[in-house]
Amino acid sequence: MRGVRSCSSPSRTTTLDCVACVSRNSRIQRLSKLVNDVAKERAFIDDLRTRALALKRQGVSADDAGKQLSEEFKTKYSDWPNMNVAGFVRSIYAE
Repeated sequence: MRGVRSCSSPSRTTTLDCVACVSRNSRIQRLSKLVNDVAKERAFIDDLRTRALALKRQGVSADDAGKQLSEEFKTKYSDWPNMNVAGFVRSIYAE
């Protein structure tokens, strides 16, 4: 990776200079975006699981919880593409 090797040059003496150099590398940028996307997906699943289990403990049926959380998550994650929240809820209830 050329971007990483250039960080070892004498003009790149500080950590911040090296980070700036590496961050310009397109492979690093794509990997960073992928890691960020995975973290967002994980947060979504954790959030959905937490909410579904809370509704299950309250005695809400899987179908009703699916409907409720579908509406809630459309608002909370409005920039996300089509989500099968009700399907996720049914699988969480089946655990």
